[in-house]
Amino acid sequence: MVLQGDKSHSLPEERARSIVAENLGCLRMSTFDNEFDQAMAEADDTIWSAFGVMVKVNGGEAIQAVYDESLNEFDAMAGLVRKLSFKTSDGVRPRKGDKVEFVSTGRTLTVTSGPYPDGGNIQVIL
Repeated sequence: MVLQGDKSHSLPEERARSIVAENLGCLRMSTFDNEFDQAMAEADDTIWSAFGVMVKVNGGEAIQAVYDESLNEFDAMAGLVRKLSFKTSDGVRPRKGDKVEFVSTGRTLTVTSGPYPDGGNIQVIL
């Protein structure tokens, strides 16, 4: 038996069954997807626990964030760019002008830009 679409293409039944099986295999990958998503969530938690710092936004409750400091790639003479990322799930959205206190050092910086979405997180520039 031969399965036919339009007149220019025809597939032997065996090849057609193979294509259907491959497509059904994609549907069965939900277990893999769940395992992958779970592994990514665990990796994300590890990163947050290793690089996270406790901060207070406008004197509020202490919350974990990831701090990153690097040279300003657009203007090296301008100095450093200080970024702070928060988990979206924490519900924190600092705005321009908000004060961020680093709990361990007591250092306070002001949000100069943001918030911006960043890979499922919220990022601000200090």
